[in-house]
Amino acid sequence: MKRLLVLSLTSILLIFSACQNEGPITGPVAGSKSTGSPKISKTTPTWIGLPKNASKKLFKTFETSDFVTIAAGGQLTIDETYTSTEGNQVHAYSSIALAPGCVLQDNNITMSIDDQTGVSTFLPHQLFNFPAILNQTFTGLNLSGIDVSQIHLYYLNTDGNYEVMECDQLTVDATSGTITVVNGKIPHFSLYGFGL
Repeated sequence: MKRLLVLSLTSILLIFSACQNEGPITGPVAGSKSTGSPKISKTTPTWIGLPKNASKKLFKTFETSDFVTIAAGGQLTIDETYTSTEGNQVHAYSSIALAPGCVLQDNNITMSIDDQTGVSTFLPHQLFNFPAILNQTFTGLNLSGIDVSQIHLYYLNTDGNYEVMECDQLTVDATSGTITVVNGKIPHFSLYGFGL
């Protein structure tokens, strides 16, 4: 009888501990703030977007995946070039570095860039022990008629608003149609994109 009681209690404890909430899918715990991050919030940014691909192929996204561990961390890179319908070369480069200890668990990580909006999605949604580092450059963009001083790299937070991501440098060159972010601090996996 004791064995049955101990086995039942152990099973119940295992079920409850396995079903705990590991965090929201869109961002860190509500109310937490990443230090030094500008807090410009918007409900829906106007995405800068990527020029339409001249190829008849229907790319929905540029995507890469890799297994990342707590002990070793990991890095994912997307480096794609195509010709736009206007005949310009478009280059989409994105690299995320997850240092050892950054992730909370070993996991297969996916990074994708939507070929229309230029929005990056990182899956599975998860929190980090400390920020991952994003370096991203898009060239061949049509930035005519855009106030480039208003371009920021936004991420989706827990309350459904977009906040400006903290980074070492964000440069925009309207002449060459280039936007670059250097050492962006990603507090969690979610949606990230250049917008107004």
